[in-house]
Amino acid sequence: MKRVSPFCRNSLYCASCPLIIYAKVTNISTIALPSFSDQADAHQRVVVAATISTSCGHVQAVSTHLSLSDRGRIRQTRALRNFLDGCLQAGVPQILGGDFNAEPKSSTLSPFWEDRPSSMRFIDSWTKAQGEGLTFASFRPTKRIDYILMRNGALPVRATTSADTWLEGDAEMKASDHLMVVADIVIHSLR
Repeated sequence: MKRVSPFCRNSLYCASCPLIIYAKVTNISTIALPSFSDQADAHQRVVVAATISTSCGHVQAVSTHLSLSDRGRIRQTRALRNFLDGCLQAGVPQILGGDFNAEPKSSTLSPFWEDRPSSMRFIDSWTKAQGEGLTFASFRPTKRIDYILMRNGALPVRATTSADTWLEGDAEMKASDHLMVVADIVIHSLR
């Protein structure tokens, strides 16, 4: 069975990265991340970005799901950073969330905060949390591979993981093999 979408036409599976937004969406865009032919991961990975209108002004919310392959993730992270830098607007905070399939100190994540001017660096929401923030696997978490990152006037206040991912009506089955990351974020006007 094939899933059909503008960026996954020839793929048997397209890694999903949904955005659930309870605000007015003023712009939405998607890009396909570089593919990497590897038996560990042959899925087309994508980025979904939405500009939303809030009482604080516009905010850009972005979601992605990176490759299982180390080499694939490194290429995809560079493409993702270039995409985000290209659509960064003065005074518009960016919030990036997703399954990065990489632990905090991995080279996959370094493009978001190393070798960049401080104004271009992302902040990991977990800097305002207690504990390790382990997200995978949901039944017995041993590592953190899911994140909410932000920059350009978005600042984390609190972060946690939530095990509230049970499928309704089925106490034996979780909706995901990951724990959800939840962050409270304050938006500061940069204008």
